[in-house]
Amino acid sequence: MDQDGINISDPNYFSDSLPSTAQYRSKCLETYVSQLVLSDNKRIYRRVFEREELSFLYVDFTFYNKKFDEEDWEASLSFELYLLTEVEPIMLDFAQQIRTIGKNENIVTITDNWGNEEPGKVWQVGKYRYDVWVNGNMAESCIFYIQDYGVVLPSANPYLNVYSLRLFESGEKPVSPGDRHYLSCFRHDATRFVWAEIEFENRLQGQQWMGEFTFCFYNDARMLIAMQNMVVPVSTLGNNKTFRIEAKHGHETQVTWVKDMYTVEVWFLGIKIASTAFEVGDKDRYGSNRLETPQTKQATETEKINNEKSKLPDKSITEGDSLSEENLLAGLNGMVGLEAIRRKLADYIAYVKYNKLRKSRGMEDDGAINLHAVFMGNPGTGKTTVARTLGKIYYQLGLLPRDTVFEADRSSLIGRYIGETAPMTQDVIEKARGGILFIDEAYALSKKHDEKDFGRESLEIILKEMSDGPGDLAVIVAGYPREMKGFLEFNPGLKSRFHNIYEFPDYLPDELLRIAEVKAARKGLIIGHEAYYTLEQILTEEFRRRDLSFGNARLVGSIIESAQLNLGVRIMNMPHPENLDTKTLCTLTREDIGRVSLKPGIRKADLPINEELLSNSLSLLNQLTGIERVKQEIHDLVKLVRYQKEINSNILNTYSLHNVFMGNPGTGKTTVARLMAQIFKALGLLERGHLVEVNRENLVAGHVGQTAIKTKEVVDNAMGGVLFIDEAYSLFSPRGTSDFGNEAVEVILKRMEDDRGQFAVIMAGYTQEMQIFIDSNPGLRSRFDNYILFDDYSSAELVYIARSMLAEKGLTPTQEALELLQKYFELNVQQSDRFFGNARFVRKVIEKATRNQLLRLGSTLPSQRTLEIMQTLTLDDVYEFRGTPDGLQTRPVIGFIKRNKLQ
Repeated sequence: MDQDGINISDPNYFSDSLPSTAQYRSKCLETYVSQLVLSDNKRIYRRVFEREELSFLYVDFTFYNKKFDEEDWEASLSFELYLLTEVEPIMLDFAQQIRTIGKNENIVTITDNWGNEEPGKVWQVGKYRYDVWVNGNMAESCIFYIQDYGVVLPSANPYLNVYSLRLFESGEKPVSPGDRHYLSCFRHDATRFVWAEIEFENRLQGQQWMGEFTFCFYNDARMLIAMQNMVVPVSTLGNNKTFRIEAKHGHETQVTWVKDMYTVEVWFLGIKIASTAFEVGDKDRYGSNRLETPQTKQATETEKINNEKSKLPDKSITEGDSLSEENLLAGLNGMVGLEAIRRKLADYIAYVKYNKLRKSRGMEDDGAINLHAVFMGNPGTGKTTVARTLGKIYYQLGLLPRDTVFEADRSSLIGRYIGETAPMTQDVIEKARGGILFIDEAYALSKKHDEKDFGRESLEIILKEMSDGPGDLAVIVAGYPREMKGFLEFNPGLKSRFHNIYEFPDYLPDELLRIAEVKAARKGLIIGHEAYYTLEQILTEEFRRRDLSFGNARLVGSIIESAQLNLGVRIMNMPHPENLDTKTLCTLTREDIGRVSLKPGIRKADLPINEELLSNSLSLLNQLTGIERVKQEIHDLVKLVRYQKEINSNILNTYSLHNVFMGNPGTGKTTVARLMAQIFKALGLLERGHLVEVNRENLVAGHVGQTAIKTKEVVDNAMGGVLFIDEAYSLFSPRGTSDFGNEAVEVILKRMEDDRGQFAVIMAGYTQEMQIFIDSNPGLRSRFDNYILFDDYSSAELVYIARSMLAEKGLTPTQEALELLQKYFELNVQQSDRFFGNARFVRKVIEKATRNQLLRLGSTLPSQRTLEIMQTLTLDDVYEFRGTPDGLQTRPVIGFIKRNKLQ
């Protein structure tokens, strides 16, 4: 057994290597905590436990008596309990039993236990092993796990949130998720295996845990016909936020299904978390039956109770503490600048209670309460936070059976080909059912100038669900104000279905200052008096200059994080920083605030510094010609990371790795990007440190719906490394065109937010074009805060590069040749424009000069070709480069530059 996942119910799991002696044959070794005995005299066995629920852990060793009906025999049993560590197992308990096995005992079960009366006292989080020895021989072993994330209850599950439980037909191995056809009825004469697929959200972001799932298949008489139990690892260390787990019942070749109604239940850590019904009949029927969860069951039972008591006064409306305005709006406590939103939500709550009061008095209902909403606001104004609070409000008021919020965007709703969008959108609706479907940047579904876009189809399905659905789903669409207003005008049905419109205004300067104080305090930082005044000036100026890309709270967080970076660099440049007091280490000064370089936060990680890789990478960086500002930026980052490691600070929750490289061709942007990827890896900021280099062609597809998928695959490949987008401005397309470049940008921005800290994005290109490109999308400027300018090389630096290139070819220029090249480079630098090729220009010159040298050597007799002559570049080889520039500069020819007349 190992952490790759174990299938406990597999009949071969215990039988392939079971010990067998003349007296017995081992059957299984099972652990449990509950003393409840089932009807067949069995326990509720498990392999994963919560520390809080453990006082004593029990273990049952079961074996077959091979001396049955022959003779009695004596068994000496030893139970050994180990805590498995990375170093070596630690023995926690050793217990012995002497037991006489009677000849009338066919199957024998012997029990042992270990623990303490106080739950959790002697147990710690980890992986454990029980070993059983019989008469000196190893008889059986089992692995179990103890975790500490909270006991799972029907009303509260700290581990996961169930999205769906669906069924499909397949063979011994399940078909891939993209090829599954979900059914509510299966053909009795053609079904091999009925596969049950549960899909859920991992609520423990950034954690790795073991989940124990049990799938039970029942017929209509409630007889258990199959059970499959498995322990699987769940993690969000990569890009996994949604998980699928499958189990099956049936046979590959023999049809074993009979016409009947069936039920599938899924249990998790001893608690039933989901169930659904299905039928076996004369033909297949596509679709899924209703998902039953503890929340939906509770909502149904509550509804029945309310109907029975409909004629009685509803005391909870006026007396229930859990439904008080203060408790319902608790999720907004401490949030600055949301007073207007809070008042509007309070009015909404009062109206819902008013309708309930009318109903409790036998008055006619005032009509169904509209749960759908539009959130309009710039980045960082709290839209997602309010959506989660609204989900809890709907649930606690009994308007929805679940308090969950499922986030979606265009890429998860729109398919690549005709016929794909409808099932994708319906799938998202089913995952969100019972709670809130939150569609961020919803205007991406409404492309007015593209009649063939599949966004219209997705919108129509969502609108139909809002009108004709069972009423167990609330839809919230969110995005920038101007775009969302256009979105509501896109389809006549949108305005009629969205009655609740919440406007999230930009924060005022004094509100931004309060947010800054809160964020600094959470980081253990003190804003000095002069620094506070400087910060006030910066925020006021940013507020005055705000546009559609204004980041609000996100901007404030970036400023504080950047100031902390400057603080760390300043401290480490002081003599003997280890002798400074705590207040000095934590106080932001005017200098720190004044040198802000905005960087968004990143996920946690604890990867050690690879000193060898770091040393080699920095050595290669230092060997590059010029780019001194770039080198200094990277060296400052290295110092800062070392400082954060020394004080045990969370580095990746503080700094962003995303960069914009601006500069002319040949200034080293791609080379530096490769080195930065290795440096990020060496510092433990990235897990893999590889570079995925792409351009527009790798991201943008030629057909509707394909760009999002294509871009998503590129980002997936860059996870743990750096995504380098060269000539990124080519993704820009003016409004009104049908170009798909903007769609690729939207997907990248969404992934940068969702997968913060898991990969880095470097966008590169000409300075002017990159500045226009950053301003073309409201989300770009708020997510890219670190801009690095690559200056053109001086003529002296070009000469140095030329000599390095010649040295790589084993050539040494004569003094005359070197002087001519130097004059030629000086002349080209003086007359260069922004399309000057820099190092690329030098490479073309050297390639032509070495070709001239080879032609010259080819014209001499072999006897005259000495080693010295063959390794020398002479004046004749470079003579053509005298005088004026000859057009070796590199100019771009892409349409973007011509169209925008950027000269």
